[in-house]
Amino acid sequence: MWATAVNDTSYEYDSFLEYFKKSVHFTPPDNERRPPNASVSYSPAAFSRTGGPLQVSIPIWANSFSSFAKIGYDRLGIKQAVDFVSGALAGVQYNMNTIDPQKQTRSSSETAYLRMIGSSRSFQIYNNTMAQKILFYGTTASGVRVMSRNLTYTLTARREIIVSAGAFQSPQLLMVSGVGPAKTLRQFNIPIIADLPGVGQNMWDHLLFGTSYRVSTLTHSATSNSTFLAEATEEYMTKNGSGPLGNPGADLIAFEKLSSPERESLTPATRAALADFPPDWPEIEYLALDAYMGNNSNHITGAPKTPYMYVSPVAAIVAPSSRGNVSIASATMEDALR
Repeated sequence: MWATAVNDTSYEYDSFLEYFKKSVHFTPPDNERRPPNASVSYSPAAFSRTGGPLQVSIPIWANSFSSFAKIGYDRLGIKQAVDFVSGALAGVQYNMNTIDPQKQTRSSSETAYLRMIGSSRSFQIYNNTMAQKILFYGTTASGVRVMSRNLTYTLTARREIIVSAGAFQSPQLLMVSGVGPAKTLRQFNIPIIADLPGVGQNMWDHLLFGTSYRVSTLTHSATSNSTFLAEATEEYMTKNGSGPLGNPGADLIAFEKLSSPERESLTPATRAALADFPPDWPEIEYLALDAYMGNNSNHITGAPKTPYMYVSPVAAIVAPSSRGNVSIASATMEDALR
């Protein structure tokens, strides 16, 4: 899909897979320590024995709700998938996590890369520093004006500048620097370096929705109880990440395309919109959340103040046709976006 959009075969799955393999080190699931009805499958071909340093693994703790949800998916006709990292998003399976299996702690770009090269003389990290504007020599980026502790200074580039500030701050930084829709830049008297109407446009997001139910089985809702949380924390800290705190939450997910009867009930316009996606692209994702969903801001503190356990079957639309946009409210990075 991305390869077609940008007309670049390097974005195709087979081309990208080798770099994925280089970046991660996979530890196979310890199915002997997991419940028999919570075993995890995977394809060894999706990983490399020499990959790394980002850790990918499966938690030892398996949520009990997921075992029940798996039975429900089977009755709905959603078959078990091998995994979701081998190029196909269809079926149900326990998801893999960026978790260090030795410590049962989060593995991230910071723990895997920054800590590893942080002491290198050729690599400098500027903490508590905000990029304010990309500076240009003509139309070539030459440096970045930054602010740290109320001091403003310039970092110059010898070769190139990589903009990687996230889905919201990247377009903001480009626009306040003069790269973006000319109409928007003129509105805030920003000198135009490049009139690129697409900056800040075509934002995609997927809608999550679900209902919560009281259940009798143990769920992550129990962590709202201070006594249980203290005991779970001690188990996690003293027994190599064991217990519920070693599991990030919704550990079982499923993907599917709408069935023929459901698809036939859609309007012609909706069917046409879905036809724009690749034929193997799913339209719905399901998550077995073993907690209270609420407004999805915090599944523990946002739950009712009761001693009950909650679960939330959650669905997400992963083939949306709506598009959003990001725009600036001023000529500075210090102001929030529109």
